[in-house]
Amino acid sequence: MHSEAGPEDRVVEPFIVYSLGRSRTYWLRQFLSYGPWTVGFEELPKMRALAEIEDFLLLPHFGSCETCGVIVWRTIQRYFPNHRKLVVTRSIEDILDGYNRVYHFKGDDWSVMRGWLRKFAPDLDKISRLPNSLTVTFEELSRREVCAKVFEFCLSRPFDQEWWEQWADKKIEVQPSWLLSYMREHRDQIASFILACARVEQEDRACRSSAV
Repeated sequence: MHSEAGPEDRVVEPFIVYSLGRSRTYWLRQFLSYGPWTVGFEELPKMRALAEIEDFLLLPHFGSCETCGVIVWRTIQRYFPNHRKLVVTRSIEDILDGYNRVYHFKGDDWSVMRGWLRKFAPDLDKISRLPNSLTVTFEELSRREVCAKVFEFCLSRPFDQEWWEQWADKKIEVQPSWLLSYMREHRDQIASFILACARVEQEDRACRSSAV
């Protein structure tokens, strides 16, 4: 129904949805999978080499929703400075409650997860200040006018009211336990990828410092 090509389907920059999780990102994946657009979900933890970031974002009409994007956003920005950045914010305590409903935190789990969220929440603010960014709150995604803005920003095409109505009241969640299990199983490869991204970021900082 929504596969027709049109003038809106010119080649446009990819987009990434950045959040800290439990913020309707899986719902956004479904809502933004419209027309020629393919939207991934948690693709970054599957990567093993920096070249995969380029392959990932060079796909035509591609976007992705990435909880782990806050860890390596500087590297993504280096390779694709014009990619569109949708930032979805939510209070840390509400995110914690969402995770707790899945993981049933025990002992130090609360403090560990709260520490992780507090560490990377400032990165969402930094991404929000970059060019080609749009920031919305979790709560605002229940409003038609906000979803229209998100749709047009990410897909570069006019808002489809009927499409939004199909998805507006649907409660779509993915249990994050699969991601945690995957990350535990592949922790060494993921750590190596994050380290490679950190080296890129250090090189960039060194270049900026020497240019001053």
